[in-house]
Amino acid sequence: MKQNKQPSPWYWIIPLFLSVGIVFLAILFREKLGEFRSLGIFGIFLANLIASATFFVPAPGIATVVAGGAVYPPILVGIFASLGAALGDSIGYLVGVSGKRLLYAKQGKRYAQVTTLFKRFGGVLIFVLALVPNPVFDGVGFVAGALSYPLPRFFLWLFLGRLTRNLFLAYVGFSLAHL
Repeated sequence: MKQNKQPSPWYWIIPLFLSVGIVFLAILFREKLGEFRSLGIFGIFLANLIASATFFVPAPGIATVVAGGAVYPPILVGIFASLGAALGDSIGYLVGVSGKRLLYAKQGKRYAQVTTLFKRFGGVLIFVLALVPNPVFDGVGFVAGALSYPLPRFFLWLFLGRLTRNLFLAYVGFSLAHL
């Protein structure tokens, strides 16, 4: 009989403190964040990484994509912004992996429904919710991690959703700049 090994509490403490630390640093150095503009495409990557790594805290990631599309090739802006966002959003997934213990304690009807939903439609759900700007995507990452949705698939669907959205936004910025 296979026994479920409980994850170490460090698996959720470290990503949680990392996210809180990023929020703290972003507030502390908010004037310096404006200097990301001088970093070009890499600055767009960093801005989206930070914006996505902060749990439930709005950050100007989308604005950097639109502005970047006005200055740089939209395809590069879309790719770099999406990589940053997907890496940042993966912190929520890691917190979810460590939060399995919470779900093990509450395995009821709702848990079974969510598990079935993720097994059947996880990729589509991740893609659609990554595509649409919303403040609850961190929760999706948490649930995906807690339900042991495979990390490579989570990252792929997340990246594809963010890429679709960011390419659209970058081309909006490009179009506005070239009216």
